[in-house]
Amino acid sequence: MKNFTIWVFVMLMGVLITADLSIPNRVFSEFENRYLSQKPDFRWDDLISGRYTQNYENYVADQFVFRNKWMELKVFLEKALLKKENNNIVFGKDGYLFNKYITLPDEFFTNVELLNKFIETYEKENVYVAIPPNSYAVLEKLAPIGLYNVDQAKWLQWLEEELNLPKGKVVNLYEALKKHDDEYIYYRLDHHWTTLGAYYAYEAYAKQVGFSPMPLEEFNPEVIEDFYGTFYSAAKRKEGHADLIFYDPNLDADFYLDGVLQPSIYDLTFTKGRDKYGMFLHNNPGRASIKTNLNSEIREKKLLVFKDSYANSMIPFLTKHYSQIEIVDLRYYNGSVGALMEEGWDDVLFLFNFISFSNDPNLVKLNY
Repeated sequence: MKNFTIWVFVMLMGVLITADLSIPNRVFSEFENRYLSQKPDFRWDDLISGRYTQNYENYVADQFVFRNKWMELKVFLEKALLKKENNNIVFGKDGYLFNKYITLPDEFFTNVELLNKFIETYEKENVYVAIPPNSYAVLEKLAPIGLYNVDQAKWLQWLEEELNLPKGKVVNLYEALKKHDDEYIYYRLDHHWTTLGAYYAYEAYAKQVGFSPMPLEEFNPEVIEDFYGTFYSAAKRKEGHADLIFYDPNLDADFYLDGVLQPSIYDLTFTKGRDKYGMFLHNNPGRASIKTNLNSEIREKKLLVFKDSYANSMIPFLTKHYSQIEIVDLRYYNGSVGALMEEGWDDVLFLFNFISFSNDPNLVKLNY
């Protein structure tokens, strides 16, 4: 019996290793909605520093045979054990998934300093800051009891007081969204707000700037179904229905990517894959330009937006009010912000969700 157990184990390992070596490497995982590690090139300095073995370990883990099935089995077992989280994603009520975010990183305070330095450098510019809270902070009644996450409402209030901006230049999106916490303002299976949540943020910003926001009744949406977002990709758990994405094809403008005019600000090819939210503004370009056809409703004003992906579903509403909108994602933009500021802007908007703002190491580029 001892020999039998050994031989079964050896045969099983042999089958797995053979299958693992015979299956071609995958580049992208639709199941996890991310790019997978590839086999690293061997270098002596990487081996000595330990980078090679770490990269190779990541490669083996990402390319392991039947990876998706093993992950599904893990989720099944954890659910059977009544666990309330998986991969730092917490299971809430009504099929909602939430971030587990229990510690505010030091990067948050660094980024506040960097933003203040930018504000002081360009003190003559009309700068607005809008930091949307993440879903757990607004949909508290749907989050599990005992979820001791960072109190975003408290820190957003602190941020408003800490930034060197005149009163009214910090848009309180927590209050704007909290008033609608019984509506579909955040996706269940993704970390973004829905287009309805983005509308309420747009409404708050427009009122603060002095625009008359487009009435919600004029929003004429089309629907993208079966959206399984980032939370699902991490937790691999879904209770109830998949999410729906709403967009209004009439909220459109000339969209320039790398200087090339695109058919629309929406890239509907993303709707055929898992990352359907990428349809807004062609996912996350480092820099892109939006130019509207001037009419009686649009003032000839220019807006510069430093943003993360939350802004992507809100910016289409802003085409009602600006003749040009320049969008910059500092994660992928390596140009000079100083040169960019010299182009002249009527308004400058910072729009990052709270967790993104707190963790983003790229705000240092603001002072290049």
